[in-house]
Amino acid sequence: MANPARGGERLYFADYARGGAMMLAVIAHVLATFTPGVELFLPVTMMATPTFLAVFGMMVEVVYLRKIREGADAGPVRVRLLTRALVCYGAFLIISLSTLVGGRATLAELATDIVTGNTLYGPILIAYAVLLAALALLLPLAGRFGSAGVFIVVGLAWAARLVVDALDPVPNAFWQGVFGHGHGAAPSILPAITFVWFGMLLAEIFTGRRSAAWLFAIVVPALALVSAVLALSPFAMSPGRLLLHLRYLNDPVYYAYGFVAATLALGLAWWAQRRFGPEKLAFLGTFGTASLFFYVTANAGLNLLPESSATLPPAIGIGVGVLFLAGMTALAYDWVAPVSRVDRLLFGLPKRAVERFVALSTGVARRIIGELDAFPWHRVIAPPRDRQAGPVRQGQPERMRDQTH
Repeated sequence: MANPARGGERLYFADYARGGAMMLAVIAHVLATFTPGVELFLPVTMMATPTFLAVFGMMVEVVYLRKIREGADAGPVRVRLLTRALVCYGAFLIISLSTLVGGRATLAELATDIVTGNTLYGPILIAYAVLLAALALLLPLAGRFGSAGVFIVVGLAWAARLVVDALDPVPNAFWQGVFGHGHGAAPSILPAITFVWFGMLLAEIFTGRRSAAWLFAIVVPALALVSAVLALSPFAMSPGRLLLHLRYLNDPVYYAYGFVAATLALGLAWWAQRRFGPEKLAFLGTFGTASLFFYVTANAGLNLLPESSATLPPAIGIGVGVLFLAGMTALAYDWVAPVSRVDRLLFGLPKRAVERFVALSTGVARRIIGELDAFPWHRVIAPPRDRQAGPVRQGQPERMRDQTH
């Protein structure tokens, strides 16, 4: 397999895949809001979460760990990661508050949802925030061992899941949200590391650190497993409903599906980049750049709609959903414009609020990392300098962007 990264190609395609994943996630939530009985598109829309987490893993490897191996100071990198984690948690709070304002949760239910991280459309942000914070703490380990070190963490995560399943505690938001025990929102935090590891492995393959044989060794058996389960399952469910059921159980088959889905999405994005060029795919890059803004505004908007939206006839529901999606898309384009018309209409308050919250999060992150660095145990594992890595050259994969706000 040729290594396009060494030929000067940038990882813009990962931005396109991330933008496409965000669009699929919002489409899934729009369908769930306006046409809850429609299951035809579930196998496609469910590609969103595995793809987004895999792109996160690629970002970790390409944007952060490679620079650490080249000798960059880990301190600012860890501050940046922890800042992203706090920003994601702030986004989770916004979506949570929208359920209260929209009448979908009482104040007591809102408090419970915030504590358990189980608010409507919010669990993925909690998982993302926890993963970012964990990476900030474990950056030396990840920098030294790359995907191999994270694979050990994945093994420990699934071992913990097996232990919890064996103990069989009464399922609640903690056991389900952290370990994946029981039935509920998914992917849960510890099993979700699997997708992050897979993304890191993909980045290592793309940049030539590992052989492409690893990809085939994982994806081909995963595809065979998913195909067999869908073909032979005794359950009287549509393929989409069955995959959704397996997702809510954090079943290994769902993660096999996620490997296939993320590979397909990233492969299509890579092909599209080579076929059409970055200029024609700029619209997907917009959603990759403003992925968090798009996700938060769209899902908060859905939570503000009356619950009676689900009772619309399917044809009308789809039409209303298309209009809603078009409006959110226009808002995302406006947000990343040099001068946002909506921001100007609101006297610049939205962007100033975001900037101040990011600044506050950065200050908190610096304080936390500073306290952690006071303990020498955190510097025991130092990532070795990558002898093969030279100065950053124009067009190398570091140009992949980390945009979480």
